[in-house]
Amino acid sequence: MVFASVSFGTFKYVIKKKTSPSDYKFTSHSTLSAGIPNSVVFDFDATKASGDSVIIQQSWDAHLQRKVSKRDHQATMIYYFPGYFNPKLVVEGKIVKEDGLLVRSNGWIAALLDNDIPVYFKKEDVIKAGKMSLSIDKIRSQNISLAPKPPVLSFYNVQEFGELYSDNFEFETSVKNDFRAESSACQMTDIYLLCKGTAIHVPLCSKGCESALNFFFTRYEVSGKKNDLSAFGVDFSSFVKVRIQSKGGKARIFLNEKLAFVVDHGITRSQIIGIDIAFQGTGSVDYVKLRNEKLRFEDEF
Repeated sequence: MVFASVSFGTFKYVIKKKTSPSDYKFTSHSTLSAGIPNSVVFDFDATKASGDSVIIQQSWDAHLQRKVSKRDHQATMIYYFPGYFNPKLVVEGKIVKEDGLLVRSNGWIAALLDNDIPVYFKKEDVIKAGKMSLSIDKIRSQNISLAPKPPVLSFYNVQEFGELYSDNFEFETSVKNDFRAESSACQMTDIYLLCKGTAIHVPLCSKGCESALNFFFTRYEVSGKKNDLSAFGVDFSSFVKVRIQSKGGKARIFLNEKLAFVVDHGITRSQIIGIDIAFQGTGSVDYVKLRNEKLRFEDEF
């Protein structure tokens, strides 16, 4: 914001010239075409800001910010997880520019979130004998404790799947939470389909813990605190088959081929760019299928 002072006798008036988003520039690109961790370079121009309160925010999370000088034109940050992000240029507390950023995973990545920075595992450690899983011994070999609070293991695959959208697809997988102890009686398990600007989330847990669940499908959200989500309570003594069908403005979720939930409104159209299957403690994935009438992605490991 530019200030111009005009004096008339003993009085002084300040004329404020407001800035607009067109006064700023902001773009981003990653240094690796695929893989994590991945550094992202931000090119920006905020010289027309009235003060020096300029911030680059990595994503929707306001905690992931960095203050920069309006006199600078470049900054970098590390992204530790793959996905689609909307980094933002924030000036004087207002978002003036956003960019779309896809951080690809380069196939499946196993990441264990124990602290702020995840621990990654090699593909040969997690993909064996037709399944994707991580043993408890392998976790402990990294000096990671499973108690009193177990870490979260995520299997990511983020890429350009093609013209697959949240309002017209079918997804299928078979999962099993392999860790049950005093610190993980609920065996929380989350299946995410990552989309540009939104996501789909199907939660699972041991029977009796359903109150802690939250379900969402783009703009449709349901809390287990206020609604009956008992259909998502499962028996993890064996694999659980999960199937999601979305078409014609409705989505249906099947568990072991039994209809568990129907979404009848609030489904927005957004391109699917990733899969994230997360386990409290650790777990296994038997296969993954994602398709529509024209495209198909399958992995049986």
